[in-house]
Amino acid sequence: MACEIAFCHGAYIPTPDSLGESDQVMAFVEREVRLVASVHRRCAQARPLRILYGVNGELAGVEQAIIENQLWQVFVAYDNGLRVWVNLHPSETWPVTLPHKPSWACGSALIDGSRHDFVGAQAFSSYVLPPNGWLAAQWP
Repeated sequence: MACEIAFCHGAYIPTPDSLGESDQVMAFVEREVRLVASVHRRCAQARPLRILYGVNGELAGVEQAIIENQLWQVFVAYDNGLRVWVNLHPSETWPVTLPHKPSWACGSALIDGSRHDFVGAQAFSSYVLPPNGWLAAQWP
């Protein structure tokens, strides 16, 4: 899901037999559609303005990320005000502080030490993205 969000891909649903029992399949599909589709609606028709990577605690271009071999943390800014942060690192968290509270947010982040998925306006301006965690936020 994190890669789908990072690169504005539509939701991916694997073959049902790989997901377990029918209630597990339905839970997976519902979560995938609820989270990914809500972000995809905002990024599919938007144009990326910047794609940057977290390199040594700063956002940098792809050239620097390749040199430093730090392509794990992806930030994308779109022309409609949508901003997306995705932590693809297998073991490290990524703290993200927003300039101010967004009008809309969606993500999978650590809140009070537990991972939570959410869609809609949030009362937070700081998030911690766990491995494969992400945040999409939009301002008008």
